[in-house]
Amino acid sequence: MIDIENIIERCLKGDRRSQEKLVAHFGPKLLPLCKRYTRDSHLAQDALQETFINVFRYLGNFKGSGVFDAWIRRIAVNCSLNTLKKGTFHYQSVSDDGEYMLPSVDAAVYQHLDYEDLLKILEELPPIYYMVFNLYVVEGYGHKEIGTMLEIGESTSRSNLSRARKKLVEILKKKRLELGSNLAV
Repeated sequence: MIDIENIIERCLKGDRRSQEKLVAHFGPKLLPLCKRYTRDSHLAQDALQETFINVFRYLGNFKGSGVFDAWIRRIAVNCSLNTLKKGTFHYQSVSDDGEYMLPSVDAAVYQHLDYEDLLKILEELPPIYYMVFNLYVVEGYGHKEIGTMLEIGESTSRSNLSRARKKLVEILKKKRLELGSNLAV
């Protein structure tokens, strides 16, 4: 088991081997996270590199009062979003229409899906819905934070989450029909 506190202390002193250990430990965990946001292997690698640059730059700011895993994960999410902003990707904001309710879906529809199936379904969402859904549902950010991160309004974040959920229901219904399943939606 790796002693993160000891590695952090040694990283703060400029110890290269400890930096390598930190990268080796967290890199494999953070790369899929970066890829989930960037949707591209090369951009994910760029975001991961930027993540560790920022981790080592701001490691002195980590006070140890929180969980290091959460701190480094937040940096990875922000770096992934910034990598997208630097490229040709543009968020297309969708205005708030006040629809926040999720249509009901029979749990049997998604109980038969594995993790990889769910990721593929999420990737079918339009980029802004995908981002808001990931940030809200997977990462646990609030709409105010998401709005700041994506440079959209808080109400737009709520609306996009609602629309993402509706779109996911549509995709699940379509998948059920394609598979000829007798699952009810």
